[in-house]
Order: sequence, then C-alpha cells, then structure tokens
Amino acid sequence: MVGEELASFTAPDKLVWPRRTEDKEAASPQSAWRNDGAILVLKVDGPRAIELQHRAEQILERVNMYFGYRAITQLRFLQAPLPKAKAQAPAPALSAAEEPSPAAGFADTGLAKALGRLGAGVRGKTPGP
Repeated sequence: MVGEELASFTAPDKLVWPRRTEDKEAASPQSAWRNDGAILVLKVDGPRAIELQHRAEQILERVNMYFGYRAITQLRFLQAPLPKAKAQAPAPALSAAEEPSPAAGFADTGLAKALGRLGAGVRGKTPGP
C-alpha cells in the first residue's frame, strides 16, 4: 500500500478501533476529533521512526486511498525490530518428461518455436534449437 521503500523498514502491528458509545455527547473529546477512525500502529526500525513521522500524512493518505474511505485517522510508531522476511524457495524445475512440448496444439511451427523460447526465458533456461 505504501510502497516498496517504506515497506522495507516498516510493518503494520495492529489497528486500534475506538469504542462505540450509544450517546455521541458522552464520547470523549479525543475520539470526537478522530471521527471514529482507527489508529494504525506501525513497527519501525528505530532510526527510521523520525522519517516516518515526517511522512505520516503521506502514509495516511495512501492507506485511506487503498480502503476507499477515511478508515485510519492516526498513526502511532512502535520502535521494535522487524520480523525477518522469509525467503521464498525457487520453484522446482520440471524434468524433460514433465515439460510440455512447445509445438503441442499449434499448426504454425514458427509460433510454436517462439512460444518455446518465451517459456524457456521465463523459466530461466536457455532454449534448445
């Protein structure tokens, strides 16, 4: 939602929604100025918290644009270590018997060869002759 740069050193921790009250006048003045929007708590690497504080309005705008309404009205920052990102294992390579033939289902052999080269490039293999 907020971009790859900010996502590299931040992570959402929790959303805190205000308590609902039956009587609007009995609501605290603090919840009145927030218009009953949620507080988004972000985990951030310690030294980067000041940068996020300066970009808070931009972050609020991006998050609320994603939701389509003013769901988040306030940000809070929690200086804490971020969880390590899990590395994705590469997809297992297909054996020669499992790979589909590029010419299967195509009468035009030029098109079949071109699709075979495209598929090999996507899989990261050099295409055969």
